[in-house]
Amino acid sequence: MIRDFMDAVYRDLVTRGTLRGALSYGNSGLVQRDISSGELRGVAVDLFDELAQRLSVRHSLVGYEG
Repeated sequence: MIRDFMDAVYRDLVTRGTLRGALSYGNSGLVQRDISSGELRGVAVDLFDELAQRLSVRHSLVGYEG
């Protein structure tokens, strides 16, 4: 049963082999953008990275003002 659920999550979240996500800079407790490098960091970024790792997929994450 859990395997069926995980298969459904995988199919729903991953399109064309890449898990994609977008995070708003509006909550600095969850995500921040490094001024010099533009790199995203924070709790939300760590959780997204972990999800992609557990699903064994490539991932792409973008940040936006909002």
